[in-house]
Amino acid sequence: MPKPSIRLVPAVRRLFAVFALCLLPLSVPAAFAQGSLDDARTQVEKAEENLTRENLRDRDLEEIKLQLDPLRDVLQARVNELEPRVREVGVRLKELGKKPDAEAPPEDAKLTAEREELEKRVSTLDGELKQAKLLLLRSEQLADRVTERRRALFAAEVFSQTSGILNPQFWTRTIAALALEARGVAYLFSDWWAWVEAKGGESALVPPAIALGMFGVVCLLIARWWRRRRPSDVSFDAPRIAHARAAWHVFLAGAIPATAVAAVVLTVFRVSELLSPRMLDLGHSIVLAVGLAALAHGVSDAVLAPGRKARRLLDFDADRAVQLHQLVVWSSRVFAAAIVVNALHKAVVAPLSLTLATSAVMTLAITAFTAWTLWATKPEEPSDEEDAAPDGEADEDVNSRAQRLLRLFGWIVVLVCVVALAAGYVGFAAFFIGRLVIATVLIGIVYLAFAMIDATVSEGMMATTVRGRRAAGMVGVSPATLEVIATIVSGLVKVVLFTFAAVVAVGPWGVHVVDITSTFSEVFFGVELNTIVVPVTAVAGAIALLFGVLVATRLTQGWLERNLLPRTRIEPSLQHSVKQIIGYIGIIVAVILALGQIGIDLQNIALVAGALSVGIGFGLQSIVSNFVSGLILLTERPIRVGDTIAVKGEEGYVRRISVRATEIETFERSSVIIPNTDLITGVVKNWTHGSPTGRIIIAVNIPYDTDPDEVRDILIAAACEHPQVLKSPPPRVFLLKFGDTALQFELRCIVSNVDYSLTVRSDLHFAILYRLRKAGIVQPVVPPLPELVRRPAEASPETLTS
Repeated sequence: MPKPSIRLVPAVRRLFAVFALCLLPLSVPAAFAQGSLDDARTQVEKAEENLTRENLRDRDLEEIKLQLDPLRDVLQARVNELEPRVREVGVRLKELGKKPDAEAPPEDAKLTAEREELEKRVSTLDGELKQAKLLLLRSEQLADRVTERRRALFAAEVFSQTSGILNPQFWTRTIAALALEARGVAYLFSDWWAWVEAKGGESALVPPAIALGMFGVVCLLIARWWRRRRPSDVSFDAPRIAHARAAWHVFLAGAIPATAVAAVVLTVFRVSELLSPRMLDLGHSIVLAVGLAALAHGVSDAVLAPGRKARRLLDFDADRAVQLHQLVVWSSRVFAAAIVVNALHKAVVAPLSLTLATSAVMTLAITAFTAWTLWATKPEEPSDEEDAAPDGEADEDVNSRAQRLLRLFGWIVVLVCVVALAAGYVGFAAFFIGRLVIATVLIGIVYLAFAMIDATVSEGMMATTVRGRRAAGMVGVSPATLEVIATIVSGLVKVVLFTFAAVVAVGPWGVHVVDITSTFSEVFFGVELNTIVVPVTAVAGAIALLFGVLVATRLTQGWLERNLLPRTRIEPSLQHSVKQIIGYIGIIVAVILALGQIGIDLQNIALVAGALSVGIGFGLQSIVSNFVSGLILLTERPIRVGDTIAVKGEEGYVRRISVRATEIETFERSSVIIPNTDLITGVVKNWTHGSPTGRIIIAVNIPYDTDPDEVRDILIAAACEHPQVLKSPPPRVFLLKFGDTALQFELRCIVSNVDYSLTVRSDLHFAILYRLRKAGIVQPVVPPLPELVRRPAEASPETLTS
């Protein structure tokens, strides 16, 4: 039975392997160009021979993969180089034409020789191209076989089922194996001491002891220097860069010392050759465990800052921060202890039951810590005096929602681990909880990096800061341009850091999570769609990929809306269009990637779409029309977010333009949903399309005995004194009509923003009325119409007279 232990490959070796994989394609092509395809064929055959061996470990498969990946890149580069050369020579040969027949007049000898030379070159290059393509195909097939082997190995190791922890035999076998473990440990240390005796005995320990003593003195001096340079605690009103620096200082102070001491001690003993091979492997595990625990303690202290609310980066109260800090610290320590104990089991070749018990105890301990922390930090129950908000109307901020989701995720972790341990999937439970510990540490480090990046950009690169203007002058760009560049660069750096952390979090066991499919195929037979067999796991992977890309799209939209676009000179409506277009592109990419994960070809989808075009033309005509109209609105922008429009009897502000419809907020603060087709095909009055200015007209009735020039001066003076009325073009007064009882004047002026036209009209009414009364001009009162009495049809003149 395979051994479901915590196979933690050292992160340093993994990173060096990744860097080597990235650098090998840069160096191999030169050597390959100097040789021939025989060298590539030899490497492919060697990899194929190695792959035929049985009992290959994951490390062996990984080495084969690392050999094949650069070889595939080199062969692909060779194919890309040969294909245009073959086409070029073929075009030249086609230009010369075929060899003339025997009956035709003889051609020039130079043409014949050139044709023969070109035919020979085409044959040589075409043969080399076919060989390169064949070797490339073989290497790709071998790489697929390696991936399948790693999937099978990983799934068999993690998802193997044993006795559950509720089974008494599980613990009985563990207790019985402790005696063998004790004898193995005693033999391990006796073997190590025999190794030391062979190297010189106790005298061989003197140089390492002296070296470690000198190192201890250096550590004390460095500690004293560090304490003197340690910054004081930051205050609440300190700049963001001060909070970020203090957090990084705490992180480095907590993570580096213990890791450095453990690494130096191991290095001293290794250089002195005082460690046997098995003890050296155990020492590597100890250093790794100490480093992991130190990193977890440092990052938790830096982010949560228990007892230091002013320095805390996350918005948690004091009790909750202390509880979470203890959870992260003790979980990492338990996990580190499990790493050391499992390494000891491996060194003494302990029974499988001890490895299972160690993994089970580690998982139980971390699960218990998590459950206790969730219970201790439960939200306070509302008091009876407080009025409960209706469902769906509670005012929940982003921080509260994030904490609620974090609590839900924590309980899911507890449930999964308990069920897995009870069902006998000890390896999966240990794998799951161990990866969560590593992911938590990496998330904390990435959060610290993001905090430092944001603080540096906000205080050192912004156009509103002195440092930002000074940096812009040094670079030679405007402060606004530097701000945009800094925002883009910071976003790219964040993406790189997040990707790097995700690779390290997902790949410490040498295989990606999406590689676990071969074992599941024995359980799930898959869903067959005509000639396409879609496994259930592939569907789950496609859903996860779709969800991940959509989440990344939303995060990108949020970053554009909050960070990048507001710092540009792009108008708000165009910013909205950019955000929406990015969202549509993300949705399309997510769908394409999800379909590719299932194995559905886009060409087949195009055929199906062509067959459904008739149905779309009839049944979904309005939806497609609204979708196309929405794209037209976002690209041509005849209507923009924030415009004041009037359409179909409704007038208001454009709040949102989506794929199907546009939301308009009326002046009564009600929302009206207008289909996009009506905005494209109908008549729309846009008050602010070309310019936000607008014209207002005020009618005034003045008695005949009033001086019209005085009235004109009063109206123009009232308009010119208003701050919203433009001076160019100036306000004008017109005498439009001689009424029955008064002269009819009109004041026409232009306001700077048509959204304030009602307010300006009201202000001018007040001002005009005040000035007219002050000048003694009384507006005429229109007399009421005389009351008419309707005469009944049957009434006689005599009756009316009486």
